[in-house]
Amino acid sequence: MSFDPISSLWRSVPSIPKDPPLHLLHRHPSFLSRTLSVQSLTVSNHVVLISGTTQQFVPALSRPLVFHPESNKWFFGPPFTSPRRWEPIGAIGYKGKLYMVNVKGNAPKEGLVYDVEENQWNDMPRGMLAGWNRPAATMNEDAIYVVNEVTGALSEYDCKKDCWKKVIELPELKLAEQIAAGRGRVCVVCANGETIVVVDVVARPARFWVVEPPQGQQVAGLHILPRMSS
Repeated sequence: MSFDPISSLWRSVPSIPKDPPLHLLHRHPSFLSRTLSVQSLTVSNHVVLISGTTQQFVPALSRPLVFHPESNKWFFGPPFTSPRRWEPIGAIGYKGKLYMVNVKGNAPKEGLVYDVEENQWNDMPRGMLAGWNRPAATMNEDAIYVVNEVTGALSEYDCKKDCWKKVIELPELKLAEQIAAGRGRVCVVCANGETIVVVDVVARPARFWVVEPPQGQQVAGLHILPRMSS
């Protein structure tokens, strides 16, 4: 589904191609307390699905599945040499580098930074690592935001002082699960995919509003893209 902020309406995305048949498993009775990841990302105004699991616990995608909202079309990429499933990695692009952490929450963790130009790995700054303990996203690779699902605080990273600054704290942001950022907005999926909280981080003070998913549906993945063509 695609949400149009101008009309405040949800529109159906065209059906995924049926050749080959695609069945992405999000929950399974053998895993009562967790969901199975359907990995997706935004690249150059496209949504790319790169991983999923079938009912038989095998990779659901043998090649990337891509959606382009401006042309309203799905298409497949080249085959994977090794199809993926299970473990998504927490990684974001920031100021031309790749930043990764290996553990969520306040447990001891490691953070690494990959410098593309120098082709080398470096340690993550201490302040960044200390505060990166919850879902994170970048805004145009110029700003990093994290949301604390316990306190409901949304924070932005200050690279000059190597610290995190609180943008806003809301009870609506508690139980946050996913976060996406773009075009001056930070969108947060909360309450087991049943609520989307939108925060205008450009406004001073920051303002927010709530978008409800389509009736009877939950959010499995969230992306900020150009408006879908008619």
